[in-house]
Amino acid sequence: MAAQWDVCIDTTALVLAGAGVRRVLAETAMALSVHAEERPRIGFFPFLPRRYASGGHRAPVAAPLRKLFRPSLEQSVSLWARAGTPAIDSFLGGAALYHVSEYIPYPVRRTREIAIVHDVVALRYPEWCAPESVNWQRRRLEHIAKKAVHVIVPSEPVKRGWLLYSGWREERVSVIPWAVDPAFRRRGVGEIEHVKDRLRMQRPYFLHLGTIEPRKNLTFLLHSFELACRELPKDFDLVLAGPRGWRTEQFDQAVEFTRVRDRVKRLGAVAEEYLPALLSGATALVLPSYEEGFGLAALEALACGTPVVTTQAQTLPADLQPHCIRVGGADEEELAQTLADLADDKDASKAAQEEAAPLARARTWADVAGDFRRVYSGLL
Repeated sequence: MAAQWDVCIDTTALVLAGAGVRRVLAETAMALSVHAEERPRIGFFPFLPRRYASGGHRAPVAAPLRKLFRPSLEQSVSLWARAGTPAIDSFLGGAALYHVSEYIPYPVRRTREIAIVHDVVALRYPEWCAPESVNWQRRRLEHIAKKAVHVIVPSEPVKRGWLLYSGWREERVSVIPWAVDPAFRRRGVGEIEHVKDRLRMQRPYFLHLGTIEPRKNLTFLLHSFELACRELPKDFDLVLAGPRGWRTEQFDQAVEFTRVRDRVKRLGAVAEEYLPALLSGATALVLPSYEEGFGLAALEALACGTPVVTTQAQTLPADLQPHCIRVGGADEEELAQTLADLADDKDASKAAQEEAAPLARARTWADVAGDFRRVYSGLL
C-alpha cells in the first residue's frame, strides 16, 4: 500500500500546550494544510488543524481541560514513551518523517523524527520555570537529542543553546523565525479607544504582554517604572496584560508596596482580538525578560508600529533587531530613563510605524510553512 503522507505533524499541542506554543503550531499547521497534497505531502495526527482557523486556536475554551487532564496525561505518555510500545507508526499514514509534538514524544519504531525546540530555558535556568514542567521539558529535550534527525529553532540564541546542550553538528539545526498574523497592524484611534474603554483604561500607558512569572523580570520593570514616574506625566500608567503564572508572590508584594500602585494596571489574560489595538495604543511595549526563545510579542508590537524596549532583541530576525531599544536587565535607572524619554518621543513612534512595521509584517506564516517544507524535503 502506497504511503498516504510524506510527513506527519503531531498536533497534540493544539489542545494541551500554552498560548505561544499553541499559536505557532496552529499557524504553521494551517499554512501547511493549504497545499497538503503537494510534495512533500503533509498529514496531521491526531487533530486536523482546520478547526483552529480564523483564530479559533486562540480561544481559551480548552484551558480548563488542559489544567484538568494535562498532568495525568503527561505522566501516562511519559511511561508510554519509556516503554517504547505500542508504537504509533501505523497511525502516521506511512510517513517517512514524523514531526513530534511540542510536549509529548509518542513512541515510534521506524519513522524518523524531527522536532521544534522553542527554547532551552528549562535546562539553563530551571529556577525560572514552573517546577512541574522542568522534568518534563528535560525528558522531552533528552528524547529529541537522542532520537531526532533534525531540529527547527526560532532564533540564533536557541540554536547556540541547543548545540551546546546536544553536541550536534550545525547542519542538523535550522533557524526558522516565526511570523505574525495579518491582524497585527496599526489600528485607528476609534478602535484603540473602544478597546481601552472595554478594558477600563483611560490614560497613556507602557505595556507588558506575557505571563506573570519570574523569567519575565517584572519586579525590575516595576521598580524602573517607579523611578521613571519622577519625570513621567502623572497620568501615565504601566499596564500588564497576561495570565498569572507561577511564583508570583514576590511580584504581588512589590506591587502592593510600590509608591505608584495606583498607576499599575493588571489586566490578566486579554482576549486575542483586543491585542492589536492594545499594542497600537501603547507608548511602547516593554519586555525586560531574562530569557526568551523568540520575541513573538515584540514582533507583533513592531507590526503594529509600536516601539519596543527589550533585553532580548537578538531573538528577533536580524533586520528587526536595530528597531528595538535595547536595555540591560539589571540597571533600573537605565530603563527608567528610557521610559521617561519615550513618553513624548514622537520620532520613535514614527520610526516604528514607517520603518519597523513593514519589515515585521513582511514575513507571513505561509513563508514559515515554506521554510518548513524545504527542511522536510531536504530530509526525505
